[in-house]
Amino acid sequence: MSRREFPANVRLAAWERTKGKCERCTARLYPGKYRYNHRIPDALGGDPTLENCEVLCVNCDAPQTYEKDIPAIAKSKRVRK
Repeated sequence: MSRREFPANVRLAAWERTKGKCERCTARLYPGKYRYNHRIPDALGGDPTLENCEVLCVNCDAPQTYEKDIPAIAKSKRVRK
């Protein structure tokens, strides 16, 4: 199953909600230095909706992705097998 990305209207609404700041640490967001993150990972049932979208600077997104989301997804796949 491929990852469901956020539609353009969701990304735009999420960006407007941030007022240009990371939703975790409030650092200013610069072009190419932020990511749209699924609060609940897509692989774990999170939908590509505005409620499940957060805009994070790369410093906040990387630990979330590599230390929490990827291990949780891997565990979920092992349990399903």
